[in-house]
Amino acid sequence: MTALDLNVLAVAAGEAERQREMWRTQKAARRARRPRGFCQKCSVRPTRDGHKDCAQCRAYGKTAKQNEYDRRLAAGLCTMCGKTQPEPGYITCPTCCKRSGADFRARRDRFLKQGKCICGNVLDNPKRMECATCRARDRDAYTAQLAKAGKKRKAEVRAERIAAGCCVVCATKLTNGKCEPCSKHRRKLQNKAGRRKTQRYIAAGLCSTCGRQKPDAGYRVCRGCIDQSNKRQKAQRRARGLLPRAERPPRTHCRNGHPVNDQTTYGKKLACKPCNHAAVERYLARKAKTRIPKPRGQPRRSV
Repeated sequence: MTALDLNVLAVAAGEAERQREMWRTQKAARRARRPRGFCQKCSVRPTRDGHKDCAQCRAYGKTAKQNEYDRRLAAGLCTMCGKTQPEPGYITCPTCCKRSGADFRARRDRFLKQGKCICGNVLDNPKRMECATCRARDRDAYTAQLAKAGKKRKAEVRAERIAAGCCVVCATKLTNGKCEPCSKHRRKLQNKAGRRKTQRYIAAGLCSTCGRQKPDAGYRVCRGCIDQSNKRQKAQRRARGLLPRAERPPRTHCRNGHPVNDQTTYGKKLACKPCNHAAVERYLARKAKTRIPKPRGQPRRSV
């Protein structure tokens, strides 16, 4: 080894030692700032609750890390070290992937010994490894991933069923443009929901139709709903050509087409006397035909 090589090695060793000394000095300075409650990066602003840096330094560091991540990802390099290319389908190289997994497990075990989640929150259930916030976040992310993956397949299945003339829900053949099983199931759910709502209104002492007003004694429906129902029924009868009884013209024939007058009708002039007599005779004949004779007792035996 020549003198030049020795000189280069000495310079490199001195540079490494200087770098380590600078890191030790910075670490000592950060430790000195910690008891005073100041940010360990800028040493000017107070720290956040439970953290070592302030909100401004946190936001700046987060933006810088995101920019570096985007740059490495666009260049096709590992997003952690930025030196090697990751394998197909990954964004980190194998070395960084192993190191990251080991660091994550070590940090998780350290927090679990303290009864905390890896995010720093206290565990609500000692038998779990994550807090409620992290569980909700992971659940939402997994649901979004499934929705994104299954959205394309769902659209393909829907198009296939529509092209085949089937229901998009149960794949049953449509009858007159409707799916009978789905329609029946939908009506069943609607009736069940309506019954539950009616029972809830009745239990609260309210109108079983609107649920806003209290009905009169002996009724389940309030006066407003009764009037509205009567108006609706009258409108429907008028639409079918049926007039109210007070507006109807006087009857000239009975239901069977016989002419009627005051001498041959009863009460409301709905049927003439011959029709009423015939109806009575038919009723008596039907009643006699369906009558069950009573059993007679057995005669006594003579001793």
